[in-house]
Amino acid sequence: MFTTTAKFTKRSKCVCMRFSIKKQNFDPGYYALKRSIKTFLAISISIFIFRFNSQFAIIAFISTMFLCLSQIGDTLKQRKISMLLTGLIMVLLIPFTTIIGGTLIPATILFTMLVFIAFYFSGVGIIPPQIASFILVLCLITMKMHGNFKLGIIYSGIILSSTLISFIIHFLILPNRPSKIFQTILNIGLKNIDEFNDSIIKEYADKEMAKTIVNLQEEKLVQSINRFRRLFKIIKLIPNPNNDIKPALISVIQNLDRMHESLVTLWQYRLSAWDSDIYKKFIEVFREINPELTTEFHKVLSQSKLEKVSFNNIIKKLDSFKSNVKELKKSENNNIPIYEWILVFNSVFALQTMMKDIVDISNSKDTAFPQLEKKENLSSFLSSFKKVKNGFSFKSPAFRMGLQAAITAGATMFFYKYYNINFGYWIVLFVIMIIKPNLGISVKMGLNRLFGTLIGVLIGVGFILIFKTNTYFFYGIVILALFAMLYMMNLSKILFVYVIMTFLIILLFSELKQISGWQLGLIRFEYTAISVGVAFAATFLLWPNKAGNQLKEMLANGFITEKDIFIKLLSDFIHGSYNKSLIENMRKKLEITIEKAQETYNTAKSEGNKRRINLGCSTILHLKNIQQILLSIDTSAHNVKTDWPQNEIKLELTDIVQSFSESFEILSESISSRIKPKKLPDFEENINKISTTFKKIKYKKEYSENEIFEVRNFSSLLWHLRPLLWEIKAVHTSFSDNYK
Repeated sequence: MFTTTAKFTKRSKCVCMRFSIKKQNFDPGYYALKRSIKTFLAISISIFIFRFNSQFAIIAFISTMFLCLSQIGDTLKQRKISMLLTGLIMVLLIPFTTIIGGTLIPATILFTMLVFIAFYFSGVGIIPPQIASFILVLCLITMKMHGNFKLGIIYSGIILSSTLISFIIHFLILPNRPSKIFQTILNIGLKNIDEFNDSIIKEYADKEMAKTIVNLQEEKLVQSINRFRRLFKIIKLIPNPNNDIKPALISVIQNLDRMHESLVTLWQYRLSAWDSDIYKKFIEVFREINPELTTEFHKVLSQSKLEKVSFNNIIKKLDSFKSNVKELKKSENNNIPIYEWILVFNSVFALQTMMKDIVDISNSKDTAFPQLEKKENLSSFLSSFKKVKNGFSFKSPAFRMGLQAAITAGATMFFYKYYNINFGYWIVLFVIMIIKPNLGISVKMGLNRLFGTLIGVLIGVGFILIFKTNTYFFYGIVILALFAMLYMMNLSKILFVYVIMTFLIILLFSELKQISGWQLGLIRFEYTAISVGVAFAATFLLWPNKAGNQLKEMLANGFITEKDIFIKLLSDFIHGSYNKSLIENMRKKLEITIEKAQETYNTAKSEGNKRRINLGCSTILHLKNIQQILLSIDTSAHNVKTDWPQNEIKLELTDIVQSFSESFEILSESISSRIKPKKLPDFEENINKISTTFKKIKYKKEYSENEIFEVRNFSSLLWHLRPLLWEIKAVHTSFSDNYK
């Protein structure tokens, strides 16, 4: 009973921790909320201008909403361009769709061509899929509201005014303020690094609970660092012209990365010495000095003019601890295993390295907040159109995707126009929104729309039955629902978007079209179910591209990238060199690969292959664990500055590099080809051999204080080879069990 209670308590704490993380990451800095307010303001102005004509007001509303959501890109300049380009494409297309929209064959042909172009261009990377969908939806709606050339020009004029209003609101009247964004993200980052630091040294009931909580806290910290990287791309920072230093933001990213590396290393050491009494004494010292360490780090990162920091107090306490530990080690009655001493000394060294990094930051030049870049070359954007010609082949996934979407949407459009189905354009609209590049995403989007529509219909019909329409309260709820929908769109909460959108349509159409809520709700859900069925059938029958296949390739690439990082780290170490920028780029590539694999895994879950899904989940976890071990090896390796490793070790390290390299390739080939993995090389022999050689060398001569720490740092590198071996063996066993 007590065991069950303890497990329940532990699980409850983990759930609360996850909820806390989700809550913080829901809208950090309230960026989605601010953007939604600006979008709502632009929509309100557009509707107010065209309020005397309901048809014009609908075009103004939809175009303004899409234009505000179309600001996509890595920089502010790119976001401005994406909004203006979306507006321009809409302005040019709408007169044609308005004129042709009333016919059967020409309208079907035109819309089929537009769908192919939109999906193909988004597939080759010319137009973001989100913008392509916005343009298609607006074209479909103007085809529904078809008319003559004059009406088409009026629609274009409305869209042009919507573009100007959206641009002025978002970029001129209420622009993003980099200094405020910087400070908000910095505060979140500092809070997360404090929490991660505290989680490493706090008391826990058991090791498993500790791993769960620390991993969650690290997830928060990594997300904070990634926000800095995204901010750097968005506002395109450049150095202050008065000096030659790097931008403040780049420095913050680098410093947070260095702190993260040091803390991960310390956590790895604590896990390895979890039950060690001597290591627990180090943790006690760490807890004692931690408040002062945190204060100094905050001082360094929070000031625009860097303040000098001093760790005299902390250094004295660490020196005293080292002296006591050395005396204890020399005593005859100690029976502490040698690896525990190594972990304690390596932890002290890691902590001192972290303090040295902070001192180096404080000694750097004053850093002013950088300014926005004023110019940006559009040649890269224009040159991307070469992809259109290169990808125009049936072998191209983008071409097949465009063809698949065009055939499906064109057939649905013909059916709706031929039978003149009331609200039939909803079916076409849903189809083009559900069809996605792979089966998993299509299924996920279809189910989200189906369940979102059902929930929205029930809420909308229930609201109409309980409350009167055409009242201040009714329109107040409509306004609140509209804002909530915009907010969910900016947060990419698709299910909530569908619920609120359906709720709004039920309310507004029942009032404007004088249709009963139940009848409208039934039509909406029926059309949604039909469109989901059509999209699923097209995705299954027309050149299906499964997310599971993409996932296995991403996981295979993950192992190859980790192999490359490991080889580079050890090769540089053997030859006494260290290319930090190249290592950083490789680590970033691995991070992106794992992130994409996680996203693909989430969509692959919809495809129903449980065995493959479970294998994908466990493999992603192993990739993340190996990623952390490589980070610790990196930290250990590039801090050794003497002539280590000596010649007798270099050859044995080369053998180890070869063994691990071969193992990564075996795992990559196994998951890529879905075959049982080959037998792994004999790691144990190689690692034991180099450990024996190292022990002999370690006691050959007296070392200086600096050399002692570097020798210990080298021992840390060797120690991390074993966890790496364990992870590789675990993956090998998993693949062997799944691939017979």
